[in-house]
Amino acid sequence: MAQPNVVVFADFNQVKSQFVDLVIKNFGQTSAYDIIPDIEPLERISETDATDGIGSVYLPSKIVVLAPGQEWRTVWDSVVSRSEYETVRKLLPQVGLRELKDAAVASGQVTYSDVGGKVFENPVRLDFSMFHNAIRIKE
Repeated sequence: MAQPNVVVFADFNQVKSQFVDLVIKNFGQTSAYDIIPDIEPLERISETDATDGIGSVYLPSKIVVLAPGQEWRTVWDSVVSRSEYETVRKLLPQVGLRELKDAAVASGQVTYSDVGGKVFENPVRLDFSMFHNAIRIKE
């Protein structure tokens, strides 16, 4: 059946593999409308300094339309930031940063509709640990 299929997932950044992107993509055969991602908590370690703590990732409250194969993408986190965070947490436990595993997992749902207004929903579970020890092959 031809219908939209919107999925939220994490993927290595296409340009810099030390970054991980959050992606909202329509894998369906028709356009998806009124896409509403509802993911909690969606947080990341600060890109500037691990001692800054954890901040929120920008996520649009609604995407009006995604054509078949179209995606919305933003940087979710960085392998470098996470390793710096671990170092800071070990050396300065009094800094009070949240535990790594709490900041690295998010779940929720994404709702969207087809051209006729029929509403669909897909679950979302993002876990940064899935990239632990991942190997990227470069040409």
